[in-house]
Amino acid sequence: MCPTCNGSRKYYCYTCFVPNPSITLPSVPKLPFNLHIIKDPRELDGKSTAVQARILCGPDQVCISEDFVDLDASAAVVLFPSKDAKQLYEVDWSRTSTVIVIEGTWSQAKTINRTIPASITRVTLPPARTSFWRYQSLGEHCLSTIEAIHAIVSNVNRHGSNFDNLLWFFAFQYHLIQAAYKKDSNMREFTSRHRPGYIKQ
Repeated sequence: MCPTCNGSRKYYCYTCFVPNPSITLPSVPKLPFNLHIIKDPRELDGKSTAVQARILCGPDQVCISEDFVDLDASAAVVLFPSKDAKQLYEVDWSRTSTVIVIEGTWSQAKTINRTIPASITRVTLPPARTSFWRYQSLGEHCLSTIEAIHAIVSNVNRHGSNFDNLLWFFAFQYHLIQAAYKKDSNMREFTSRHRPGYIKQ
């Protein structure tokens, strides 16, 4: 039971952003910028990987809301692969204090992106393949939210820090899924959106 809301949770409470009391969280270095995550209200809290960043980094560095909060446009960027999005190396990160991340399906993300002022620069990530157990319908190059957060934080790394612990919960769930699929081959029918060789034998 979550010690805050008394909800039944297994590993962490995705409503209160607290881990199961029996879990000791790993340390994550201070992020190079704050994260403002806008979550589509239709996206289930229990499916959100953005919650993992909030739990691991705390409220001082990660905010999750369902609406855009007014920010200094000159000191913020939006992580979204629009046609006019800049590459990471084209951004002055010394003047960027906030990265806005969108949490939702790609269809939902497009809608949310339109609600964010056009004056805020859009940025995009270098190509990468997701390790999520069921990738988006647009293909395996669409990362889950926590993977995208890890990617941008690691690329904009001013002090040579290692941010791999951002993927601590994600990696745990990845190995759970691998074990479940190996144990029950019938689970392969649950989704067809696996790249060849995803399940490690």
